[in-house]
Amino acid sequence: SVVGRGIISIKKLKRIHGFIIQKLKSKNIKIQDIFYCPHHPSFGIGKYKKKCKCRKPGNLLLEKAIKKNRIDRKLSFFIGDRKTDKLSAEKSNIKFKFRSKKNFLLQLKNLIQN
Repeated sequence: SVVGRGIISIKKLKRIHGFIIQKLKSKNIKIQDIFYCPHHPSFGIGKYKKKCKCRKPGNLLLEKAIKKNRIDRKLSFFIGDRKTDKLSAEKSNIKFKFRSKKNFLLQLKNLIQN
């Protein structure tokens, strides 16, 4: 929602996504896609002030990713740190793994190895 609230531009968000992709790539982790929701129902500015189904606990973005990338729900899991993440995963019938924001790369490595 940082885009919708006017904190950063979509261009800046895409640079951040690029940085994340490169950082994970250096750890031999490939990110196929990044989906985001720029809206906020209360604090969005202009066209971004709206309640939408892509914003968690909605699952529209998750469903788009599943369809676009032909993701097998049974072989997949959703990593999150909030109740809304869990609700979104449940709506899409995806296993949920709770992880704190602290040491995300280490936690991701442990998840992949287990």
